[in-house]
Amino acid sequence: MEFHHRDARTKEFGIGNMNGSWLRLLAEAEKCDLLCANCHRRRHASGTRSGSARILALAKKERAIEHMGGACFGCGRVVLSSMFEFHHWDASEKSFGISRDGMARPWDLILAELAKCVMLCANCHREVHAGVRSIARPELADEANAA
Repeated sequence: MEFHHRDARTKEFGIGNMNGSWLRLLAEAEKCDLLCANCHRRRHASGTRSGSARILALAKKERAIEHMGGACFGCGRVVLSSMFEFHHWDASEKSFGISRDGMARPWDLILAELAKCVMLCANCHREVHAGVRSIARPELADEANAA
């Protein structure tokens, strides 16, 4: 679950950072709606920013989503592009974060990084990192089934 500030102009700090006193956290939380990660992405997607760099990044993300099959590897859902995230199978092999700043890079570098990833909706990605959901690389699952 994530905290979404109803009015960004009133935001003093991100609650996810959990910095400050208990009373300060409660006061900040009162300005928020509690949303699942997918709904939080949907809420922010409705206020899309403009600019040529942003438009190019969104086009590359759409291309990456298509390249990765168009659906969440965890739950199989097809969701808004803003809800998809790219999870590295092995964090030690990560050259850069695709969702954060990667779409500003050349397509060949993005493709090389996507080869190290699985595409998940934001909710499934949170579950993987929380240890609630496990996912297996397709080639490892195929090897296990063949044995």
